[in-house]
Amino acid sequence: MGNHRLLAYLWLLLGAMMAQLDRRGAKAELSSRIVRTQYGELSGVIVTLGRSLESVEVFRGVPYASPPTGNLRFMPPVSSARWHGVRVADKFSPVCPQRLPSLTEKMPKGRAEYLKRLLPYLKNQSEDCLYLNIYAPVQAAQKRAYLRQAESAHRRACLRVIGGRPHVSYEATYVLAGIPPLALLADERARLYGRRRENAGDEERLATLSKWQEAWDRSTKARWTHRLIPNIRVWIERRHGELNYHLTQLLTGHGFFKHHSRRYDHNQSAQCPVCPSSIENAEHVFYQCPRFSEERESLHSLLHEVMTPENTTRLMLASEPNWLAVASFACSVVIRLRDEGMDRR
Repeated sequence: MGNHRLLAYLWLLLGAMMAQLDRRGAKAELSSRIVRTQYGELSGVIVTLGRSLESVEVFRGVPYASPPTGNLRFMPPVSSARWHGVRVADKFSPVCPQRLPSLTEKMPKGRAEYLKRLLPYLKNQSEDCLYLNIYAPVQAAQKRAYLRQAESAHRRACLRVIGGRPHVSYEATYVLAGIPPLALLADERARLYGRRRENAGDEERLATLSKWQEAWDRSTKARWTHRLIPNIRVWIERRHGELNYHLTQLLTGHGFFKHHSRRYDHNQSAQCPVCPSSIENAEHVFYQCPRFSEERESLHSLLHEVMTPENTTRLMLASEPNWLAVASFACSVVIRLRDEGMDRR
């Protein structure tokens, strides 16, 4: 008798929870998240409960065993068969056959209210009833906060790799360091979960690079860096070359350039002191300004080609001596800019 009471109590709790999720006024929408299990891919629904409660992600009617019908009737549960494609778990499955309680029976008012909420979910009955309803907290705001903290630490590590200034954009920092953004790495790990093939890692990394490249092309930030490095894969698969504080200023446009410094001192002019009609930015300094024509000509002689923004990384990646020549050129220009800035103060 005790087991029957416990079962009835558990049913009541389940009913209360389900009624709470699906009560009038709760909003549900398909979740964009795809969960990979050993039986196949699964997506659920996001249920918004109200202002005072967190939203939950619900996976309804998830099979945990094969239907106990036919030859499997009265047999121990057998593992569920795999399914193909994404199974949208947005509907409750039948419950096991049972005799429904009657609301005409004398019972406490609270139990009667629970039963009223529970009974609609017990009407759809079938021997094919081995399914789970899985509830997981979404907590999107908290997850976003954790992700921002993790991204901040991740970015600081990447800045150390490239010798960059703190205000270099996230997008440029990740590309120069050759490390995918944290969100893409997390998504890649999720895709790898459950895969057993040896080449799965290579396939998923290529998928990550494709998504990263699409985001890099769409972004409105770090356009100078994108102009120099339009192809991420070519850049990160290079066989030589390390970044440093001076070379990173060429590749990001963040440094001792008056155009950049003016962001923090609006009283300062962004004009080049030698070319009043030109803005002193990275492109002007490294590729056009006559102040550095001697260093530039020396670089071109070493490269056997005139360096432009469009061919800079091609020349750098062509050989290690080329990379070192560009790095040396960037170092000499940045040091002169720094010294000129100090003299003007």
